[in-house]
Amino acid sequence: MSDVPRLGRPWAMLVGAALVIAAVSWWVLQFGFLAPEEQTQASGYGQFVLAAVGFVIMVAGPVAKAFMDDAVLSEGERLDILADEVRLQWDDAAVERGLVGTTPVSIRWCRSRRPVAGPVGAVATLALPVRFGPLPGVSTVDPTDLGEGDQTGLHDVYGGLGSGRLMLIGPPGAGKSAAAVLLLRDALRFRQAAAPEDRRNIPVPVMFPLHGWDPTKVGVVDWLAGELARLYPLLRSPARAARLLWDGRLAVFFDGLDEIDVSARPEVLKALGTAPFRVVLSTRAKEAELAAREAPLYGAAALELRPVAPAAAVAYLRQRCVDPPPPAWQALFAHVVSVPCGVVAQALDTPLVLSLVHDVYSDSDAVDELLDADRFPTSAAIENHLLDQLVTATYTPRPGRPAPRYDVAVARRTMTYLAAVLAEAGTRDLRWWHLDQLPHHARRKLFLGFVFTLALKLGIVTRLGEKPSSLLLPRLRDLFSERRLKVVLAFGLVGSIAGGLVLDAAGGMWPVLGALSGFVLGALATLVTLFDIRREYGSTEFLDPAQAWRHDRNVLLVHAFTGAFIGSVYGAIMAGGLRFDLVTVTIGVLAGFLVGFLVGVSAASATISTAMFTFIRISRTHRTPLRLVAFLEDARRRHILRVTGDAYQFRHAKLQDRLAESYRHA
Repeated sequence: MSDVPRLGRPWAMLVGAALVIAAVSWWVLQFGFLAPEEQTQASGYGQFVLAAVGFVIMVAGPVAKAFMDDAVLSEGERLDILADEVRLQWDDAAVERGLVGTTPVSIRWCRSRRPVAGPVGAVATLALPVRFGPLPGVSTVDPTDLGEGDQTGLHDVYGGLGSGRLMLIGPPGAGKSAAAVLLLRDALRFRQAAAPEDRRNIPVPVMFPLHGWDPTKVGVVDWLAGELARLYPLLRSPARAARLLWDGRLAVFFDGLDEIDVSARPEVLKALGTAPFRVVLSTRAKEAELAAREAPLYGAAALELRPVAPAAAVAYLRQRCVDPPPPAWQALFAHVVSVPCGVVAQALDTPLVLSLVHDVYSDSDAVDELLDADRFPTSAAIENHLLDQLVTATYTPRPGRPAPRYDVAVARRTMTYLAAVLAEAGTRDLRWWHLDQLPHHARRKLFLGFVFTLALKLGIVTRLGEKPSSLLLPRLRDLFSERRLKVVLAFGLVGSIAGGLVLDAAGGMWPVLGALSGFVLGALATLVTLFDIRREYGSTEFLDPAQAWRHDRNVLLVHAFTGAFIGSVYGAIMAGGLRFDLVTVTIGVLAGFLVGFLVGVSAASATISTAMFTFIRISRTHRTPLRLVAFLEDARRRHILRVTGDAYQFRHAKLQDRLAESYRHA
């Protein structure tokens, strides 16, 4: 590692700048002081070569340092950094899901009797292509250990399974995803607390939805490697991610078997059965049972989440009420305890409905209306009522809570539209840079937007519609670190000298204009270059959708206004060369500004395609907020949406389904 910092030390930048300045000085000497007969063509070539070498030295330093910094990380160090990124990602997700800060509904499980896996004894003895020893400090799982347990026992099962295959199943709303998130965080804490020599034998857990994987076309390792490299830039390449998977250095939590095509589910189970890494699969029980008829997940320990007992449900709701509870809440609690097999108690036996009750009703609300048997004859009727009221309750102003940024009508209209779009696309994941590609929206594209987007896609750089850049600069003021500022100023000085000399022959104020424009051009061009180097080679952080939006916005602004300024200067120079008067130069400046702006936009990112057309278009046609990402972030803070990886999701899948159904009926 001692050789790496030297590549990025200021002397390399200074040497490169000195060579560029020497080339410019050589040019000044030749054309400013030598007679025409003394000037040679060879001298001109020498100036060009010297300037090119200097520029390469200045730019190659940051690039080389980025690659060398990456190369000197050992595999263990890289995995430790990855574990920290995953921990931060899922700590935030746990807060959003209400799993931190208050006591969540306790996780209780038992061994499933459903035909979804092989014999219970096979979890420790089945001969698979890949076998897993117990994690350091964890005992090997015996079939008798799988009777029942809680959240702590769940990690013991995960770490002690010889087959490395664990299934978490249950009915909709049973808390499968929450249990998986809690287990993943337990696994990360266990790895962090382990001794350094043991940590190598403890995989880093990551979580991915199964949507988007076609097991008939691409293997599980190849698919996951691409997803890992995309989501965690630290891994740099799919090849490196694949090697970690093949070596068992990662454990993968999968969610959403029930959300992929029915015909693909047996193939998924077959592929996961032979995967070279530990697997945790959470899915609905009925869908898992149907898929297992063709291809059970042999060697898996299938654990089914148990319903929430009436006493536990009351304890969970009571901790979120004032003490003593208001009369309406006391009536609800008394009924649930006294009629444990009643409709209300049955409705409250899942974490989903319990969280909905808390979100929909405040302490002063008439929660005892749920006891009305005429309005709510079944537990499904109670659940649907809570789902229908969730958006309204969330965006209704309440004492002691921050005032909502959006009124109820706007929020419901936007949420309903987004749910319908995702439902038609058959996905739970909302990525803002893919919104214009979803089928429900594609039929409503405006002709102007289509033409302009097509023109940009046929431009110099065609990156519109791709994933946002993995940039690490969340605010515009962060564009200038101390080191980056020195490099930018050095290139600005070189540009100033060159600009002044180039326009020296024009006389008047042109040399001053050339010096000023040369400084700004050199500085901005250098900033954009370093910006792109940072984006392509220096990014190692996980980015959530809002961070990706801010970063792409910064890329867009820098590229667009750099292009606009460069275009303005060259437009002025070209127009002045044709006819030097105010009108001609002004036209040249405006034309250059427009062309430069569009070129900069086309070279920037996916942001402009989505922001300028998709958001504006759906705002016009569906009266959604124009700043859609700001709306999504607000919904995330209000726990209507959550972030999984680089995508937004409705916090409750049933809420998405209910809203999409209401859109179809409307």
